[in-house]
Amino acid sequence: MDKSTRRRMAQALARHLGACLRVRRARRIACYLCNDGEMDLGPAMDLLRSSGAKLLLPSLRGDGLWFLPYDPETPLAPNRFGIPEPDVAAYTRCRARDLDLVLMPLVAFDTAGNRLGMGGGFYDRTFSYLQTRKIWKKPLLLGIA
Repeated sequence: MDKSTRRRMAQALARHLGACLRVRRARRIACYLCNDGEMDLGPAMDLLRSSGAKLLLPSLRGDGLWFLPYDPETPLAPNRFGIPEPDVAAYTRCRARDLDLVLMPLVAFDTAGNRLGMGGGFYDRTFSYLQTRKIWKKPLLLGIA
């Protein structure tokens, strides 16, 4: 897609998310900074932040993810894949279980609705505990493409 189309799609995503009651009620939301052709969450993050939500970004830790607070002034440092992550103290992290909503980049999804990512499996391992839950499934995971 050209830049103009990508920008329009990012704005449409923000409008769609803003119209969803479950999204509007979320207080702790994990987002991502776009990389390698992923959908830009910039407009959505602006909308979510203006509604009072606390935004967090993933940070690689071992074979899983931590979620660290993020705003436009947060210092960033590249991880081992060159993807920017918040460069903040570890004690500020939010456990995956304490998130309300996770906006995850995806390449595609299969016929069962399973997310196909870039192949690292970090999101899969981090949220694998959700597979054993019967009733209370938090956070809500939304794939963005």
